[in-house]
Amino acid sequence: MRRHMICVALVLAGTGPAAGQQADPMEMQRCVWRCLNQFGPASNPAYHDCVQRVCVPDRPRWSGGQIRDGSGEYAAVGTADGRFQLYYLCGRAGQSALVLSGLEGPSAVLSLVVDGRPYDLSFEGEGGAHAVGVPPGSPILSAMATGQTLTVRNVAGYTVATFGLDGAGAEISAAQARCR
Repeated sequence: MRRHMICVALVLAGTGPAAGQQADPMEMQRCVWRCLNQFGPASNPAYHDCVQRVCVPDRPRWSGGQIRDGSGEYAAVGTADGRFQLYYLCGRAGQSALVLSGLEGPSAVLSLVVDGRPYDLSFEGEGGAHAVGVPPGSPILSAMATGQTLTVRNVAGYTVATFGLDGAGAEISAAQARCR
C-alpha cells in the first residue's frame, strides 16, 4: 500500500500543487522601496500594509482531486519555494497516507510539527518521496485540519520544509468524502 502511495505521489509531483517559483529578491526589494516612497516613513502603518498587500508573495494553497489512475483522491500543498510537496492520499479501500515529495534519503522517523506540537512518524522513503500510513481521524490529520503551519524536521531536529495549513482541513475532508 505505501509503495503504491509513493508511486502515486511521484506521478502527482509534476502536476500536483503548483510549484512556487523563487521570487527575484531584487524585485521584492524594489517593491518595498515603492511602498516606502508612497507611504514613508517606515514607521507609517500604511507603509507596512502596502508591503504586506503588494510585496509579500501568497502562500501556496491546498488543492485536491482524483489521482490520475482513478485509484483514489488527494489533497496537496507545496512549499513556497516549490522544492517539496505534501500529499494526503486515500484509496477506495479505506487506506490513506501522508507523502512528502522532494525529500531525498532513506526511510526515517520524521517529526511533523503542527503549530509547535510534534508528531513523530516513521516514513518509508523511496525515489524522492517518503510515505507513512495515517488512518482517517488520526491525531496528525486532526492537527493539520485546525493548524496554521506544519514544519517537517529530520532526526537531527533540523527543519526540512514548512507548509501552510490554511485550507488543509477542507481539502483533506473533501478527499476523504470522495474516497468513501
